[in-house]
Amino acid sequence: MGKTLMIRRSWRLLLAALVIVLLVVALGIWIWNRPAPPASLEHLNLDGGAPLTSVTPATSIKTRIALAVTAEEMLTDKQLLAISKDASARIIQVVLPKDDCVLQQKTFQEALAKLDGPAKVVGGIGPGATLAWRWLAEQTDDKAQAISVGFALEHVSNPPPVLEEDEKPPQICDVPLPQKAPHGHWLAAWNDAPDDPSAAFVRDQTNADTSISDYDIPLPQVLNTELRHLLLGENDSGGLGIPVVEVPARHPS
Repeated sequence: MGKTLMIRRSWRLLLAALVIVLLVVALGIWIWNRPAPPASLEHLNLDGGAPLTSVTPATSIKTRIALAVTAEEMLTDKQLLAISKDASARIIQVVLPKDDCVLQQKTFQEALAKLDGPAKVVGGIGPGATLAWRWLAEQTDDKAQAISVGFALEHVSNPPPVLEEDEKPPQICDVPLPQKAPHGHWLAAWNDAPDDPSAAFVRDQTNADTSISDYDIPLPQVLNTELRHLLLGENDSGGLGIPVVEVPARHPS
């Protein structure tokens, strides 16, 4: 009788231990497979009044991204939150003031300070595309990445640019554009064929790649797709099927 009770007790202990092991395994599987918690988003204004969107992942920060855009062409809150969550990225997106390139550069520098650490990736649209290149030219880290969407060379104020009929006037800026970026990588992307001088400038960079997507793809979507490709390896985010024409950069022989 005593032996039988001991056997039953042993089986109960074994069964209890097995249940505990199964619970621990199930908990581990759930923790491993559970969706990443959502990022948090905040709308702010810089001291100069420029609107800033600040996004922080719920997980530990793996990279920091700064985006410079216009009021007409910016990433949506949904896109920013998705990138932050999927890439564990701390992101700021600043809306640049119009027409004044000096004020734009000052605004961007003020926005960079809100990242609470050095940016690893900088992306921009329109005048922000030029700022992304200027930022890259100042970097000393070969892992720095800049994405310029809709990049176009700026023009000095004097002499003024000579325009053809219906030609879009260029951005005016008297601050010299850096001719080289010794470190990092540059991607210039458009949704239409760039003008010849801008295309030639990009092709002259040994650390640049370029692409042209369909005309009907909005520039913010081009930037979103390129960011997700860079950070997550996605080739066709959102099923857009963006056709891309690669324009090779000049490489040293």
